[in-house]
Amino acid sequence: MRPSFLDEAFFSGLGSSNLPIEDAESLPPLCYTDSGFYDFEKEALFNHEWLCVGRESWLAKPGDYFTTSIINEPLIVCRDTEGRLRAMSAVCQHRAMLVAEGRGNARGFLCPYHHWAYGLDGSLVSAPAMNQTRNFDKSSISLPALAVEVWLGFIFVNFDRKAAPLGPRLKAVEEAIARYDLGDTEDVGEVQTRKFPWSSRTTTTAITPTACITGPCTISCPATCVHFRNCRPIRRAICATTARCIRTRASIRPRRPCCRCFHG
Repeated sequence: MRPSFLDEAFFSGLGSSNLPIEDAESLPPLCYTDSGFYDFEKEALFNHEWLCVGRESWLAKPGDYFTTSIINEPLIVCRDTEGRLRAMSAVCQHRAMLVAEGRGNARGFLCPYHHWAYGLDGSLVSAPAMNQTRNFDKSSISLPALAVEVWLGFIFVNFDRKAAPLGPRLKAVEEAIARYDLGDTEDVGEVQTRKFPWSSRTTTTAITPTACITGPCTISCPATCVHFRNCRPIRRAICATTARCIRTRASIRPRRPCCRCFHG
């Protein structure tokens, strides 16, 4: 069934956003406010695309897990007893209670409501008192699973388990950024799986140091740090973004209003 918002007025407004930059307009307002468009967007994009949820290094040992949420779907990402990475819904199949929150290491996931227990592979292990009911088949129940793929140390998940592999699509990207050695990147600080209170101010502050790489700017120049040129490229980016040396934690002071040192 065709969504109700897909009418001539919508396509007319959409067309103006695809004009040359000097004439282009923003997307039609309903793209930002209409619940129907949001549902359409979730189905068209989020339900069938590979989505990055974290780093493989966050799950170093069997039983390690962390939770996250995508389009209001609570998810568990874990490493099972055989060392395989898995991603699944964090919602109990009995009464929709969350079976895990935060991160840690566990032998399984226990619903706090009626104590339904699930293995690290998402299968239902125990359901107290359900053996007294008729037609209950424990083997037919499990936490809905997602497709999982690792690319350069990053964990991607996909709600569509029949989706085409991600790796071949990113082959050109992988070659272009090969010198950054992302696969061996070390984590800095604690693993963050919570939501952050982003605003236009914090977003601008976070983007500015990265955006200035290709031209003049007025931010602090990281080349003043004696360790900077001996660091890997990915560490340089972290130092520049945080204005603090990743090795000594000392503040990086400005030398000149230029970021050409990134190309050294």
